Amino acid sequence: QGINAEYGLSRLINKDFYDEYITLYNKLGQHANALCVIIKDIGDNKRAEQYCLDNSSAEDNLFVILLNIYLSNVTEASGIPEVALNLMNKFSDKLRPAEVLGLLPDKIYLSSLETYLRKAIVHNTHMHREGEIIKNIKQLEHTRLKVQLIHLKSQSVVIGKDSVCGVCNTKIGDSIFLCYPNGNRIHYKCNTSASTSGGSDARHVDPVSKRDFKKYPMREFESAYESGPLYI
Repeated sequence: QGINAEYGLSRLINKDFYDEYITLYNKLGQHANALCVIIKDIGDNKRAEQYCLDNSSAEDNLFVILLNIYLSNVTEASGIPEVALNLMNKFSDKLRPAEVLGLLPDKIYLSSLETYLRKAIVHNTHMHREGEIIKNIKQLEHTRLKVQLIHLKSQSVVIGKDSVCGVCNTKIGDSIFLCYPNGNRIHYKCNTSASTSGGSDARHVDPVSKRDFKKYPMREFESAYESGPLYI
């Protein structure tokens, strides 16, 4: 049976069980506490970074929490600690400038952030451009599909009282019929009998023109039934 994380945490008396604390905090989603143990008790910055990589999500960016821990004692006089600068420079793609600046004292010198800010701005610009490209591609695809839909809606198949089957030359009447991309219309039964030896792909072959529409489809927008006959 699984161990309840809150119960396990309450039973840990020995404060030196750091790994156990980290595991339990992780299960409870208390990532700030887990990172505090890694940084303040164990003193392992690389492990803290890996913890953030393993547990961050779109809704929960642990790098911001880790940076906040590094900056917890920062003052205007002390400046930004090297460990915090290293984190910002290494993971500039995961730390947005607005979040970082919000953690700093108002009058801190920003000259020390030059490397981080340059990397972050380049990354954000790249992501913005990439997003715009994807947006434009999707808009073009949407327009193409909209035009195609309008064209397909304009397609119609009319069977009059004098319409005849292209195979047996008898009136189609109320019978089930097929309409091929080139406009040829035949009885369903005539397609079955004419394609007996044609194999599983015989339905793509117009028995009147002998054209295989799977191998030689109509040009785009030329017909609504490019992949084979329309069964009606």
